[in-house]
Amino acid sequence: KTKIVKMADHGVPQNRVRVVMLGTRRDLPAELDAYHPAETHSSRPDEKLLPRVPISVALAQVTHARKELGSLPNDRASEYKVAYRNFTGHRKTDSAKPCPTILARGDGGGGVCAIPHPNGKRRLTVRESAWMHGFPMGYEFAGALNSQYRQVGNAVPVEYGRRLGLMLKGLERKLRALPTKEDSRPRVVSLFSGAGGMDIGFARAGFREGRHRGGRTRL
Repeated sequence: KTKIVKMADHGVPQNRVRVVMLGTRRDLPAELDAYHPAETHSSRPDEKLLPRVPISVALAQVTHARKELGSLPNDRASEYKVAYRNFTGHRKTDSAKPCPTILARGDGGGGVCAIPHPNGKRRLTVRESAWMHGFPMGYEFAGALNSQYRQVGNAVPVEYGRRLGLMLKGLERKLRALPTKEDSRPRVVSLFSGAGGMDIGFARAGFREGRHRGGRTRL
């Protein structure tokens, strides 16, 4: 099942659009088919859908965390100057709308093009960019500044990962109820999920962390 997913419609404060493909084994019954989580937010909210989260709300949460915690890891911004042009990474950021797509691609000079802050005076810090993905405030990214930006830009938003995890947890309960001679506990293995956004989301959905020889996995 393939769907174009707008992350802003899942509570993520970012206009991030991605193609998501879900597959189910052919030998499983139809009631165990994976499905795409329903949208909870919209640019046109109603009695069923909440308004999309604007970047101003997300940035206010980062500011509050700075005051509460004193300092945050990776709270450093690119010095690449803000010059507005009509292409991605160089447009004005509207504080009343979700953040533009966090990028992982370069600025033409070997660095990553960080999104301009709504104040127009600087670009988002790595921490601010990571919060647009839902990474915990204390989650630390390693490497050079460009590498940190790129890790964030390649990641899956945590909240969307959580919603996928909740969908799988629901299918797990159905699977356990089926008569079978085999161990009915599903095993979910994280082979690659960028900076860990999918893994954090799955953990929040109730999956516990196990280990294999090559590193981490979710069981």
